[in-house]
Amino acid sequence: MLRGGVLDNIDIEDIEITPSLVKSVYRRALRNRTYFKLHPDEKAILYLARRLPKIRNRTLKSILLKIFEKVES
Repeated sequence: MLRGGVLDNIDIEDIEITPSLVKSVYRRALRNRTYFKLHPDEKAILYLARRLPKIRNRTLKSILLKIFEKVES
């Protein structure tokens, strides 16, 4: 999964990613200007994921978690 990250031993299906979580990370990225350092694909995924009612797809969850780590670092 994530190299050397906190989420190495956690099952992705156990993690619940809500729209409010995605919105808060999106706002934090804009506020800290890390949004503009993201790849255009990552920006699009983060922007569009805000509108989803619930994120269930395992692949999308793993991508979002990687984006969350980039924003937080």
